[in-house]
Order: sequence, then C-alpha cells, then structure tokens
Amino acid sequence: MRYRKLFLLFGLFSLFTLPLSLFSACEERPAVGARALTITQRESLIGGPMAAGNLGDFLIENEKIRAIISRPGISEAFGFFGGNLMDADRVRAGIGQGNSTGGGGFDTLVEFFPLFFLSVVDTQSAEILQDGRDGKEAKIRITGQGASFIALTEQLNNLITFMGGKNRLQFTMEYSLSPGQNYVRLDTTISNPQEQGYSFETFGGIVPAVNGIVGLFGKRNTLFIPGIAGYNIRFSLEEIFKTKLNAPAIPGLIGDFVG
Repeated sequence: MRYRKLFLLFGLFSLFTLPLSLFSACEERPAVGARALTITQRESLIGGPMAAGNLGDFLIENEKIRAIISRPGISEAFGFFGGNLMDADRVRAGIGQGNSTGGGGFDTLVEFFPLFFLSVVDTQSAEILQDGRDGKEAKIRITGQGASFIALTEQLNNLITFMGGKNRLQFTMEYSLSPGQNYVRLDTTISNPQEQGYSFETFGGIVPAVNGIVGLFGKRNTLFIPGIAGYNIRFSLEEIFKTKLNAPAIPGLIGDFVG
C-alpha cells in the first residue's frame, strides 16, 4: 500500500516576489541557478530572529530564496525530530551577508513538518540527490519512519489511527528548488513496508486520518488566507470556534494557500 502527496510551500515564500539581489560571494554562490549543500561554514547560515540552522544542516538556495533543512536527529526548532524546513529568507546583499558568527539574514519562520494524524517523521537518513551543478533543480531527500508527535499521544495514535497496531509507516521527503523559483517544493511519499495493510479509518471511519503539513510561523509573520479571513486570521478563527459543529467536524479555515 502506498500513498503519495504533493505539497507546495508556496504561500510561505510569497514575500520573495519582491525585487531581489544576486547572491553574495559566500562559498562561491552562483549568480544564477540553484544548489544544495551541507553547511560547513557559519557564513552559509541564514540568520535572523528565529533562525535555528547550524553546521551539518542542509542549505538549498537559488538566486531568489534560501532555505535550511535540518539534519536527521533531534530538532533544534519546535518539532521533536529533524529533517524539516526550519529557516527561510530571500537572498539579501550587503547586511544580509553572513560572516564567521553566522548568517545575516532575517528568518522569521519557526518550522514546517509533515503530520499524519498524530504521527510525525522520525528522520533516519538524509542525502543530496541533486546539487544543482548541472543547471537544473537542487534536491534533498530525507527518509524516516512514523513516530508520535509527543510521547503522550503514542498509545492513542496506535489505537485510533492504526486500529490497535503500531505505526510502521515509512516516509520519504524530497525538498526541491529550481532556478528562478520563489518557493521550495516538498514531495512526501508514505509507504507501508509490511504485508499487513492499514485502513486508516479512525474510529471505524467516523473521523478521517488527517494529514498534511504543520506550518509554524510565529508572531513576526503577517499571514494571509484568501476568503473571509484575509489578514484577520486570529479573530476569524475565534468567531469560527464559537460555532457549534457536529462531530467529527473540526472548526477551522480553508483556503487555497497561506501567504
């Protein structure tokens, strides 16, 4: 059994459509094109009030934007595991250039990570599939297995989502960035390596197994959702949560993107 889901982290990077400067001369950054690399110098970090990137993490960048994917292991951001997108910024010249103390950018992103009901990805390996030297897209692959978001939810997740079994799902996440793009693309593949299948019908199909991307932005970002909310997300949600809904409905906002 195999599931494949495509996520475009487009809204996050809508601010990158502003006129942008070319890369500065840090680790021989190309003026055009995309590239992926393992960060070995602090000058390559992004920097900013919410920056969490460190040596050993992965940088994916082009002439417009830069993003850092955390290495496998324990996350240095909000999530428990690594392998997630945790720093992002547009390309900056001058003051935005890094030095030996770290990056000089303005990252305000907390973290992005996939979620399958109460499961996240316990990342086990990472590799650069394409470094971008051929002039095509740069791509980083992260693999791991399903794990509980927090320890308290493990038994609940195994009982409800996996109908009394154990989460043995395998996850493959591929982050890619093409030359000239102002967004990072994430393709997530979920597979079941076991002979026994999963139905994913929580509570007998009454409640769906919710899956998608958890986006943690923080108060430094002004978010936009097209529709009734616009920029007024907080108070729109407060009004929606006052509405009585019949189970298994969950209050929330639906939009084509978050910008």
